[in-house]
Amino acid sequence: MLLKEIKSGYEQSSKKTKHNPNQGIVETLSTLRERSLRYIDESAYKNYDRLLPLNGNQPTLNKHRVQDNDLPHIFEALKTVTMITHLDLRYNRISDEGAIL
Repeated sequence: MLLKEIKSGYEQSSKKTKHNPNQGIVETLSTLRERSLRYIDESAYKNYDRLLPLNGNQPTLNKHRVQDNDLPHIFEALKTVTMITHLDLRYNRISDEGAIL
């Protein structure tokens, strides 16, 4: 349910700005399972801090890595999903400009 909400928000945000959704992100959000949203600290379940793994070395992101122009749409999709507190964006194509966002 949570991943469907994020995927839908990402696609809607992309379409609003006429940005083609990154197919790697769409596929990753479609194939991830809720249990893949790892807790940041196994002992901190009460905090519900969760990590959304969008790291570029995942098979679904291998060909379509996250880029600077994808970030605003990811962030927009996550605005209402307070359970996700961290993003794993390692191994992507994010420049210094994207990192500032």
